[in-house]
Amino acid sequence: MENTEQICALLEQKCGLFREYEEATHALLACELDEMETHVRKREQLAKAIDGIDRQIEALCGGSEEWMGAVRNCGNRGDLSAEMAQVYDSAQPVFQIINRIRREEPLVEKRMSRERDGLEAKIKDSNRSTAAQASRYFSGARGSESALSGGHFGRV
Repeated sequence: MENTEQICALLEQKCGLFREYEEATHALLACELDEMETHVRKREQLAKAIDGIDRQIEALCGGSEEWMGAVRNCGNRGDLSAEMAQVYDSAQPVFQIINRIRREEPLVEKRMSRERDGLEAKIKDSNRSTAAQASRYFSGARGSESALSGGHFGRV
């Protein structure tokens, strides 16, 4: 296929994007709470860029399942033509990175859940505090005063 070099070049770009995605994933495990959103957004941007490369690769493969199999590292490399083997080999580093990311993803999810739970606990504690209770009491008392001064009880 004449597009072999283009496909391999796109796979190399995809590999670079996945390296950045992996770095953002590592950062989510170690960053401060206020930095998490930045790394999550970075991963979203990288995922969109990776999807764009995937669409370009699919177009270059022209709907051939055999070529897409080489791109996806499916099947036996020994059964492939020299060009398809080149694509298969170019895709290999991408899948190595993907596998490392998949192993870290549960750790990221646990960290995010722990942070969420911690924030929820702080909010609940804050709502139970004496200051919060006093604030609710006084805001309720102010509402009663406005009802009294509004003339609702003057007609009784």
